[in-house]
Amino acid sequence: MDRRKPELLSPAGDMEKLRMAIAYGADAVYLAGTSFGMRSFTGNFTPEELPKAVALAHEAGVKVHCTVNIMPRNDEAAALPAYLEQLDAAGVDALILADLGAFAAVFRENPDYRRLLTEPSIPKAEREALLDEAWKDALHPYTLNFVKLLCANGTVSQLPDCETVYRARYNEDNNILAVTAVSAAPMREELQEKLRQKLEAKTGKHVELTVKVEPDLIGGVKLTMGGVQYDGTVRHHLDELQRILQTNSN
Repeated sequence: MDRRKPELLSPAGDMEKLRMAIAYGADAVYLAGTSFGMRSFTGNFTPEELPKAVALAHEAGVKVHCTVNIMPRNDEAAALPAYLEQLDAAGVDALILADLGAFAAVFRENPDYRRLLTEPSIPKAEREALLDEAWKDALHPYTLNFVKLLCANGTVSQLPDCETVYRARYNEDNNILAVTAVSAAPMREELQEKLRQKLEAKTGKHVELTVKVEPDLIGGVKLTMGGVQYDGTVRHHLDELQRILQTNSN
């Protein structure tokens, strides 16, 4: 019989609530940063406050769980690895996840954990037990069962590919078009909004726009959407001109 002591997990929406949870004997607390959490209407913890909150909890022997439990939009997903690094640097003990994409990001960014789940010498049952111990209270049951199925079939290394297909299906079912716009200089917010509105009017879809900067493009914009690239940059036109000149000289 499993006689492990139950863990008292308490919410901590801000520093005052964290102190109260510690004072009343919580074994662990769950809180949220300013990104990727569903607790958007509570105080939450800024990047400056989070390390202080973790230090305060650890001084009292209390663990800190941080929620990363939204379905990140396509334009948010690119920022998730950096956010996970920020949580790790703050000393957070565990994450509370709901989305397969968030778990896939954890899988990608933690090579030691990736090796643990893909190590052939570890029996499948033991790997499933490790997943249950780490994620039973942090992942949606459907997501956890899917990851365990990948482990059982020896295909957990394909999790990032599964996440890509999952996100594509999610976008299709929700009429979302993921668009990446690359320009030589940062695109002003009003230009981003105009571009988004034009694309939505043209495609009839809700556009999630991700913007990037590549100074080598010189000018113009390069768009990637639906697996197709539309290159209107100065660099592209110069390359085309050079190709034509080389063809004519031959």
